[in-house]
Amino acid sequence: MLHDTRALQLVQHEQFDLHLYQRFVRRVKSDELKAILTTMIAEEERHIAIWKRYVPHTHIPHRGVFARFKMAVLLFCGYIFGDTGIRIIIEAIEVHGIREYLLLAHEVSGTPLEEPLDEILHDELEHEAQIVGDAYTSEITSERIRSFLLGFNDGLVEMLGAVVGFYATISNPALMVFAGISVISAGSFSMAAGAYAAGRAEYELDKIREAKKRFLATGHPTVDLNGSSGMVGNSIIVGCSFIIGGFIPLSPVFLGSTSFFASVFAAALGVVVVSVVLAFLTGISIRKRIALNLGLITAAVLFAAAIGSVIEWLIA
Repeated sequence: MLHDTRALQLVQHEQFDLHLYQRFVRRVKSDELKAILTTMIAEEERHIAIWKRYVPHTHIPHRGVFARFKMAVLLFCGYIFGDTGIRIIIEAIEVHGIREYLLLAHEVSGTPLEEPLDEILHDELEHEAQIVGDAYTSEITSERIRSFLLGFNDGLVEMLGAVVGFYATISNPALMVFAGISVISAGSFSMAAGAYAAGRAEYELDKIREAKKRFLATGHPTVDLNGSSGMVGNSIIVGCSFIIGGFIPLSPVFLGSTSFFASVFAAALGVVVVSVVLAFLTGISIRKRIALNLGLITAAVLFAAAIGSVIEWLIA
C-alpha cells in the first residue's frame, strides 16, 4: 500500500490530469494541440499503470468535492479562453507535477517507492515537459511572473497604505477616490518606467560581458545593444499589474465604504485569489505566498494607521 500521503496524492493527481486531458481533447480546435493532448493522455495512463503494478492493492479514492470544483473551473477557463487557455493550463499542470515528484523523490530514497517514482519522474522531465516545451514557447516565464508580482504587490500594498491614511486624514469620499486614482496613475507609470530602465541596464551589462568573453576568445569585440529582450512587455506587465493591485483596496471607497476595514478585506481577498492562481501556474507553495502577502498587508496597514494618527494629532 501507499503509506506516504503525498504519494497517494500524486496518484490522485495523475488520475485528475488524465480525466482533464480527456475532456480537453474533445474541445481543442488546433490539430497540433490535440496531438499533444493525445500523447499526454497515453503518458498519464502509463503512469497510473506503473503505480498499480508496484502497489496493486492501493485503493485510490474517488474525486472529492474540491477536485470536482477544480475540474469545473479549469474546464470553464478552457471554454472561455480556448486553445490558448488550455495550453497554459497544461503547462501549469506539468510544472506543478514535476515539482511534486521532485519533492517526493528526496523523501522516498531507499524505499520501495523509489523505483516507480524514478520511472515516472524521468517521463515527466524528459517526455511530457519536452512535448509542451518543444511545441510552444513557454507562456509561464520567471520574468513575467516576477514582473506581475512586483507590480501587483507594490500597487496593492501602496494603495492600501494610502487608503488607510486617507480615512485618518480625509473625510470626503470623493477626494479619497480622486487622490487614490492619482496615486495609482503616477505609481503605475513610475513602476513601468523603473522596470524598463532596470531591465535595459541589466540587458546592456549582460551584452557587454558577452562582448568581453567574445573578445578574449576570438579577438573581435562586437557589441549589439539594440535588442529589447522582452523589456517593453515586462514593463507593461508591471504597470498594468500595479493598476490591478491598486484598485483592489480602492474599490470599497469607490462603492461608498465608510471604514478602511472593507479595503483591508478586499486586499486580503485579492491576495488569496492571486496567490492561488500564481501557485497553480508556477507550482510554488500557496501557503508561503499567501502568508508573505498577508504579512505585507498587515505591515502596511499598521504603518499607515500610525502615520495617519500622528498627522491627525499634529493637525488637531
